[in-house]
Amino acid sequence: MSDDPIRPKFEHIINDLDALKIYFDPVRQRILHQLVGEPRSIQQIAEKLEVPFTRLYYQINLLEKHGFIHVVDTRHLAGAVEEKFYQVTAYTFPIQRSLLTLGTPEGEQGMEYVMSIVFDDTRDDIRAGLRDDTINMNVYPPHPDSLLIRRMPLFLTSEQAQGFYERLLELTKEMFAAQSLPGEHKRRYNFMVGLHPSSLKFHDEEQAS
Repeated sequence: MSDDPIRPKFEHIINDLDALKIYFDPVRQRILHQLVGEPRSIQQIAEKLEVPFTRLYYQINLLEKHGFIHVVDTRHLAGAVEEKFYQVTAYTFPIQRSLLTLGTPEGEQGMEYVMSIVFDDTRDDIRAGLRDDTINMNVYPPHPDSLLIRRMPLFLTSEQAQGFYERLLELTKEMFAAQSLPGEHKRRYNFMVGLHPSSLKFHDEEQAS
């Protein structure tokens, strides 16, 4: 197998509703997670996920068809049999703005779907981690077993907000690039980040207006 596989791009934009639903499917998310680092064959993915490899062909074909993964190498086995090795096409898959813009059927459906996946799944993941002690509530950040979650109002100038957006994007790039670096055993972390202008008013703002 080649020692120089095609390196994934930083991002690949999801630009249709079908691709959006395919990407956020829990089973396909697990497959994509296995292909972030080194390329793997269907058999190798199946071993990692502890499932029969025959169950993965349909999922792999969907991910490849919609541009989330691609073949980066092929190994010739006995006879005419070929073993394909897949890798993600990008480290991140941002969603096209029109799929999240309210006022159109596609935008309404896309936003509702993403919000339920991001917030509902994150809530369930945190609860599961607390129950089985994957998350240790006796330690505090930056301990690697701790829970870091914050929600607070920020009062910023446009320039300050833009600066934070830029720094968050750079941090995201750094974190995703670290996945492809060789090293010791790595564990899975759930990363969710959010920053947006708010239409909510607090009491002090209402008094000042």
